[in-house]
Amino acid sequence: MEEVAAWLEENKNRFHQAGWLDDLSFVAKKGRLTHAKAFFGTLAGVKPIGEFDYNGMTTVIGKAAGAKAAYAALMTYIEKTIENPEDQIIFIAQTDRMKQAVVYKQMLEEHFHPKEVRIVDVHVSCGVNVGPGLMAAYYAGKPISKDLSEERALIEAALNKGK
Repeated sequence: MEEVAAWLEENKNRFHQAGWLDDLSFVAKKGRLTHAKAFFGTLAGVKPIGEFDYNGMTTVIGKAAGAKAAYAALMTYIEKTIENPEDQIIFIAQTDRMKQAVVYKQMLEEHFHPKEVRIVDVHVSCGVNVGPGLMAAYYAGKPISKDLSEERALIEAALNKGK
């Protein structure tokens, strides 16, 4: 038990979340964003890209303009942060975004050749905080920086790559 606890403590900041939320209305309902910003952001196709912070909380590290830009940025971001993808099972969590999750799964399989990619549903008990529109991959990689500065720089570079 102590050995497992020590491993978890040593590796807890090596687990990444790389995905987006495309319906911002539930975030506004929880008070984390104004309703006006949520409405116009959703209308404009803004995809806030989230990552775990050093304390395990999801934090926005960048914003993509549309799904095509978000997928491209996520592939670049994962490439820079994943370690030994061929030895991993990558999970994609989704809330009512199966079509996007299937596309993401195919991209992850083609680019990184992991052992497996599994798509899982986020059920109401957890999904109540985000509502429909979440699609994110979870994988092991490089340690997350304490202030997310490295991760923000990586996603910013990935977002600007296509411009």
